[in-house]
Amino acid sequence: MTSQTTPILQIQHISKSFGKTEVIRDLSFDVAAGEFLTILGASGCGKTTLLRLVCGLEEADAGAIVLDGKDVTCADPNHRAVNTVFQNYALFPHMTVYDNVAYALKIARRPKAEIKEKVAEALSLVQMNGYEKRYPSELSGGQKQRVAIARAVIARPKILLLDEPLGALDLNLRHAMQIELKNLQKTLGITFLYITHDQEEALNMSDRVAVMHAGGFLQLGTPSEIYDSPQNAYVARFVGEANVLACTYERGDKESACVRFADRSLTVRSGGHTPAAGEAVLAAVRGEKIRVSAAETDGIPATVTSLNFAGGVMRVTVDVSGTPITAMRYGLDQTISVGQQVWLEIPELAGILIEN
Repeated sequence: MTSQTTPILQIQHISKSFGKTEVIRDLSFDVAAGEFLTILGASGCGKTTLLRLVCGLEEADAGAIVLDGKDVTCADPNHRAVNTVFQNYALFPHMTVYDNVAYALKIARRPKAEIKEKVAEALSLVQMNGYEKRYPSELSGGQKQRVAIARAVIARPKILLLDEPLGALDLNLRHAMQIELKNLQKTLGITFLYITHDQEEALNMSDRVAVMHAGGFLQLGTPSEIYDSPQNAYVARFVGEANVLACTYERGDKESACVRFADRSLTVRSGGHTPAAGEAVLAAVRGEKIRVSAAETDGIPATVTSLNFAGGVMRVTVDVSGTPITAMRYGLDQTISVGQQVWLEIPELAGILIEN
């Protein structure tokens, strides 16, 4: 990611409602030139509306959108140096791959030789050389997505907007396309504003991630910041499904804290919080950091309630005095069974204090 004094995109106190429903509420953030920023959120959080505001398909009720130093809040879509890749590809079915990719340059009346050169370059970037004469109906889902991306980048927009572009692909192809998209973004140096509900996509591909909920950002930071240091319970649970433990604060400082949970003392990161002694607090702990022992230890006693094995990882869900906790174990461990008593060990600083 490159840096510059003035961001390539500035969203300034944007609001948008449909009737009495507020979809975007007083939202502000900047995007640096060459950055891969992902807006991550569940359906209905406002992320697609935000994308439509940036590209000009929706009009903001309040606030400003500044693109490369120019206020484009009221500008028509064709007067904004952005292009969009949609989940449904939006290819012209009656046009060949060549004509789909060349469309924007033909509308701009560029010379035929230039169009031919740029189409070849764009198709090469997405590994679709040799498909120029095919129609969309003759392509697989992954091939259609590549053509849609080639069409979007051929005019080198300042920002490429991607609205859940991999959502219609199968799992293996989606993983492969994540790598290809990130490599393409680095090669082109174009700013990507990416929309998804898939936390894995967000964490794997992005320079920064904004977790969106109810029309606003709950946290904006690097993937490691979002995953390792969630600021609130929603982010902790939505990204990586962390365990959120109700604890009692005992003592600490801005770096670390001692809290009480299930009659055990835990040392966690403070996350900048310094509550009063005896105050009720929440601590987030990732399941992969919790150790489960079938042999008795001085850890937290628990009862196994379910075991789920998937992708080489076993999810062990236990009950601790009415609180469900999930831990991750690698491999199929047959020494643990449902109903069995186990002991949980939470290493020092494995958790972090969060807001509700």
